[in-house]
Amino acid sequence: MSTTIANHYLLTKRAGLAASTGKALTARACTVRLFEAGIWPLWTATRNRRRIAGGDHVAVYLAGNGLSCMAGLATVAIVERWSSRHLAHYPLVLDGTPEAVLRLSDTTLFNVPVPAKPMLGALDLFAGGVPLKWGVYFMGGCRAISEHDFDVLTGRASTRRGDVVFEAGETHRQGFAEQQQEHSDHA
Repeated sequence: MSTTIANHYLLTKRAGLAASTGKALTARACTVRLFEAGIWPLWTATRNRRRIAGGDHVAVYLAGNGLSCMAGLATVAIVERWSSRHLAHYPLVLDGTPEAVLRLSDTTLFNVPVPAKPMLGALDLFAGGVPLKWGVYFMGGCRAISEHDFDVLTGRASTRRGDVVFEAGETHRQGFAEQQQEHSDHA
């Protein structure tokens, strides 16, 4: 009997258009619709589209228009080849033809998107230091990441940064508080 080890991926979402109305949607609103439909497309040029499999874990990163936030997480139930039956239930306007579709389970959408920048120093990805243009590392639609980085980005990890220890979820609570403070400062 073989044991399958789940892999971890970062899915990137940008703004899009609602399929039913053509109305512009934010990256978060697109993510909400995809999570509600339980699907996520993988395009022909999407990195890792052939590696990702059922049982793998995904975290959603919102990008574009000044966004750099974590929005939620899910488990990949199965990966299917894209077909016309997916189109009938796809909630967004397509800007091409997907190659495959992830069927998602155990979806969790964060109440408030969590800024990614405060977590970067705790990631294995940036063990040598956070580069000035760190957002480039999150591009490509589907980036493989370590389990540790997944746990940090989704608030599941206890991580040590300098003299500060962030317990599970603490990074996200701080992100929520900082974001809410910024909004009240600008109101």
